Amino acid sequence: MCMFRRLMKNASASCVALALLACSSGGERIENSGTQSQPAKRGKDVAAFVDGVPILVEQVKALMDSAAQGEELSPEAALDTLIRSELLSQQARHRGMEQRTEVKDERDIALARLLLERRIGQDVTEGTIDRVKLRQFYEANKRKYVHGVQRVVHHVLVLKSSKNGSSSEPTSQLIAKEVKQALGGRATASQMKLVAEAMSEKYPGRVKREELPPCAADDTIFVKPFIDAVFALPGIGSVSEPFETSFGLHVALVVEERPPSNQTFESIEEQLALEVLPEEKKVQFRQLLDKLEKQEVVFIYDKVVEEWLTK
Repeated sequence: MCMFRRLMKNASASCVALALLACSSGGERIENSGTQSQPAKRGKDVAAFVDGVPILVEQVKALMDSAAQGEELSPEAALDTLIRSELLSQQARHRGMEQRTEVKDERDIALARLLLERRIGQDVTEGTIDRVKLRQFYEANKRKYVHGVQRVVHHVLVLKSSKNGSSSEPTSQLIAKEVKQALGGRATASQMKLVAEAMSEKYPGRVKREELPPCAADDTIFVKPFIDAVFALPGIGSVSEPFETSFGLHVALVVEERPPSNQTFESIEEQLALEVLPEEKKVQFRQLLDKLEKQEVVFIYDKVVEEWLTK
């Protein structure tokens, strides 16, 4: 008996870029006389020319807006993606590939996804988010809004030597002391970074630097010896003596101190809606796909697919 399934493709940033280029009103090439192709005079809405084809500012903005949460694109990165996509598109045309079905399909998929995401982005606003979801988000991230004094810490972690290490290999205690000596009693984040990089080169695989999220004295996300050592330091800029935890030896630096906070749910409800909004748009898009998957029937001959996959 055949199954009913839905085959989905994920559109990459480059596919979205191709769709943006494909549907742009400014995608026509501008020919110039002379031995070398020169871009026409740039209008205020043109960000770049690729062999005479304009890339519009609105395309750059649209690509930045379509980036997934946690994958924020800078204007430079978005423009670079669009330029590369146009170069690939032009190369496909030069090689006679643009009319091939798979090339058209990729563009159609990317364009359809982009337009649907834009429509959902218009329909889903901070005012449409269920208050229950906001409350759940607040409770899940409560330590961000309600906490005592917090310290932002960077630290150098010296890993213990391997069991197979040679007898001449320096101990983690000696390396940690060397790190502390290089930093002194006070330092900045940039100084710690330079010292850590130098020590990593000197002792490959033994030294690494980490920038940690804010921590409070009663936090349980860090091991207690680490919290105790961090909050024993005088204040911003102070460097700890080497201390040990189950992870290895640490030299910690306090780079920032934040005052206590007691933000209630009601006092930051609007802020929470803005924080939840990007993820809510993704959720709504996934729900749309799920709905379509249930509504639209896709018939697949499983035996044919199985034979094809096993060839």
